[in-house]
Amino acid sequence: MKKTLLIITAFLVYISSASAQWSIDSLSTPNWGLTTTQNGSKAFFASSAAYEIYDFSNGTWSIKNMPVPRPSVSAATANGVSYFGGGGFIATSSYNFFNNVDIYKSATSSWSTKTLSNARIVGASAAVGNKVFFAGGRQILNYSNRVDIFDVTTGVRTTHNLSQARTAMAVAVVGSKVIFAGGAAGNISNGIYTTSNKVDIYDDATGLWSTALLSTSRELITAAVVGNKVLFAGGRNANGTYSKVIDIYDASTNTWSTLNMSETKYGIAAATSGSKVYLAGGTISNSGALTNRVEIYDATTNTISYISISSPRMNMAVAQTPQRILFAGGNVTWGNVGTNRIEVLDLTTYTWSVEYLSRPRIYMAAVSYGNKAMFAGGAEVLSSYPVYSIISKRVDIWTDSFPFARKEGEGKPQVISANSISVFPNPFTNTVSFQIPEENIPAVVSVFDVSGRLVRRTEMNEAGSVLNFSDLNNGIYLMQFETDGKINKVIKVLKQ
Repeated sequence: MKKTLLIITAFLVYISSASAQWSIDSLSTPNWGLTTTQNGSKAFFASSAAYEIYDFSNGTWSIKNMPVPRPSVSAATANGVSYFGGGGFIATSSYNFFNNVDIYKSATSSWSTKTLSNARIVGASAAVGNKVFFAGGRQILNYSNRVDIFDVTTGVRTTHNLSQARTAMAVAVVGSKVIFAGGAAGNISNGIYTTSNKVDIYDDATGLWSTALLSTSRELITAAVVGNKVLFAGGRNANGTYSKVIDIYDASTNTWSTLNMSETKYGIAAATSGSKVYLAGGTISNSGALTNRVEIYDATTNTISYISISSPRMNMAVAQTPQRILFAGGNVTWGNVGTNRIEVLDLTTYTWSVEYLSRPRIYMAAVSYGNKAMFAGGAEVLSSYPVYSIISKRVDIWTDSFPFARKEGEGKPQVISANSISVFPNPFTNTVSFQIPEENIPAVVSVFDVSGRLVRRTEMNEAGSVLNFSDLNNGIYLMQFETDGKINKVIKVLKQ
């Protein structure tokens, strides 16, 4: 059969000569443990009194005071609508929980309010499709099994009950599914504390809930997604025993398996690049020992290995640009003392280096957008005696050199033949196929939206592959293909 040429108008790619660099900004007030969500180019940082909003498109800040001030809100964004729900105070002699929900709609730049079905500090929040979920949580004398589900299109709230009342769950979204796993449970009024092995799964494609079990009961689990798989790594159970187990859920087959890390731990920071998940740091024993190991899970071989980074610590903040993963700050001791060290994984060479924050901090908020990574607020020291705590309003911003596209018409379009990189169909609906020459395998495919935000990064180990992008909104995307750290093509595609 005669081969025909597949003509695709592609973007010619250039690499900026500017090196990565740091800049410093500031929140309006010192804060730690800020709740974050992102809506387009805007990053929201929720404190106990206000929403501080940073717009990456123009580098400006704005502030929205909370209609009802409250700490420990939970947040998620779906289709341009951000929800901030629940919250509350837990003190030795007083409790105060809230059912308030504040809503920001990007299309109109407007705010509105709704309520949860009961007041609580929400156990986990997530978004899939056009739905935002506020699941479980803590109330005055009990844990909650309630899930409040908001349809961002209609504004209607529905409810569901988890298979067990609990809080502090691990949560992950893969494809059309949102998964709530493990957490803290028990009877608060009777002083009974337990951990959970329950898993509740909602599939937006069918509108149905299902349940499963982790291999062991635990809380403080770290969740990460790679391809169609979700990893639930480490954690701690009710008797204080730490776990080395990774429970792996395959959303495409609805099956579970397990692997073991090299050591027991929790307080792990996680990031995904291509087919690999990096699980960094953590505390490994009740004596307060920390680890400098990074466990590396490879989804193509279903194996785990580890390397060592420059210093042991836990609770690092993680942000990712197209070229790097940054594991920043964290506890350098089991106590609440921070570090300024950043472990940087270069995604073009897969080598590690060290950078430094402008101030040492723990419990920072981290966000990424396009070629920028931001670390906001945090504490240099946290003490049970507040007078000894040092809380920060510092914001550190890392700017990568970034591949950018020449506009169509400013140069000769590339002709991509049948024996070169091809993407089809284009436009596509949910799945898209790639054909890559064998000499370009393995290849890394990075997907950016039109604002330059990285929305997917996948390693391809076969010449022909099919990837599912059903979780992405309709619109134009840039698909960047790399081999051995060099960019081969950037192709404009349309999801509709």
